[in-house]
Amino acid sequence: MILTLSIVLLITIQIIPLFSTHNPIFPDSREYLSLSKSLYATGAYTFTTDSLLFNDKSVKEPHMRCRQPLYPLYLLLTYWIPGKHIILPIIGQIAMNIATFFLIYSIGKKIFGKSFWLGTPLLLLFPIPFWMCSTYVLTEPLYIFIHTVVLFLFLKFMRNPAPRLLDSILLGASIGAMILTRPTGLLFSFFIVLYATVRCINRKRHFIQLAIICCAIASTLLPWTLRNYFVLDDLTFLSSEGPVNLWLGSLKNDANWYNNPQFKAAVGDHYYISTVPQQKFMDFAFSNIKSNFPGYLMLGVRRIVFKWCRYSDFHVPIFFHLAQCTILILAAIGFSRHAREDIAQILLPVAAITIGMFFLHAESRFTWPVILIVLLFSGQGIRFLMGRFSMNPIRA
Repeated sequence: MILTLSIVLLITIQIIPLFSTHNPIFPDSREYLSLSKSLYATGAYTFTTDSLLFNDKSVKEPHMRCRQPLYPLYLLLTYWIPGKHIILPIIGQIAMNIATFFLIYSIGKKIFGKSFWLGTPLLLLFPIPFWMCSTYVLTEPLYIFIHTVVLFLFLKFMRNPAPRLLDSILLGASIGAMILTRPTGLLFSFFIVLYATVRCINRKRHFIQLAIICCAIASTLLPWTLRNYFVLDDLTFLSSEGPVNLWLGSLKNDANWYNNPQFKAAVGDHYYISTVPQQKFMDFAFSNIKSNFPGYLMLGVRRIVFKWCRYSDFHVPIFFHLAQCTILILAAIGFSRHAREDIAQILLPVAAITIGMFFLHAESRFTWPVILIVLLFSGQGIRFLMGRFSMNPIRA
């Protein structure tokens, strides 16, 4: 009953914006649409000169690697080829969010077993901005869906005494797809491989399957890597936007970053995430870090605390931020009641996201790939407290 109600509410939350004066285009959306339009029109992976965030900047590079390619390819298949109906990619993203919900619910049931709190499906609806993002042209639904698939398959791999070949290939391909959607998936991928290597070093069958996973990752990343090498002379599978995010992370105040003198000096007359300015952004970032290293460390810590405790970057009543902090406290309680290895494994992506926010520019929505994991533990925290203060205590 609770699960059914949660699904109905989840669908309702996602379709409500469609019946309002809803504009699905964010600043980042323009760039993804521009890249996919270029693919559709010419086959080149670059920006068209219309509708960009900084449309006063000319696009001089006929080929780029300014964003990871999977989401522009998704828009190519669901928006441009079918005839520019924006509802089609949105429907696909709503379906992805529903699949993500079921995957997280399944992970919680398998990990916590009989102690799984029955109210958790409703609790998973707490990050309403996350669920509503399916109605915008943004990478979040696709990335978070793939991110959750990776976690699901990783847990299955670690818990299975005899992993199947197909499962290993799917896990590796999913990790590659995650990186090709957002470069931030690289750190989570590294944690997975490192953790599995340490845990499987004396388990021959798992170690062989781990090698297969690594081959599947490499095979998934290879086409994009080769394209960047032969077209751009860059042997990399990452987009060119990393240095600008590192530079933003080194600023004491990044609220008006596009008017910062360093930004203008780095960009010149190029587009801000094109390939040419990135070395200058890297130089400026390291210069800022070296000039005040203790301050940079404090910036990273403050960014982590502030973004984790903030419900949304949109203007919302303070109640939501207080509720977010309460969720984190409940999650800590829940984890303390279930601190064993297989449960600790699902915190690997939480650690990856948090470390990434320390070094790079971050927004509250950057926690969305793992907020549902946190909510699983929050549910367990609520269950423990309910048992603690009831006449019949519940054992974790």
